[in-house]
Amino acid sequence: MSWMARLRWQVNDRQLENLVLEITARCRQAILKRASGSIHAMSQPELRGYVRARSAAVVPIHTNNVVVEEGLPREMAQWLESLATEEVVRQLASDLQRQSASRTARLRAA
Repeated sequence: MSWMARLRWQVNDRQLENLVLEITARCRQAILKRASGSIHAMSQPELRGYVRARSAAVVPIHTNNVVVEEGLPREMAQWLESLATEEVVRQLASDLQRQSASRTARLRAA
């Protein structure tokens, strides 16, 4: 049995989802602070790439913390990091785009 199969056996889908959401919640504010100042003129793909780049410094730290706190195998950190990065990019890109659109609408109204 491969190590990935063993990990899937140890952690069910619901637990995996909870772990990813926990990591995302811990990272969210730090990434938001790093990314929010430069997003106003970005397209959606640029915004996603920008958030992904800013998350590269934050997500691994919080992923390792969650793996240690939960007593999970260290091999699981890279897998969780990948899933958490995708989730945080999805969430924050959507939020930042909404914020940018509302700012633009307010500026047009003024």
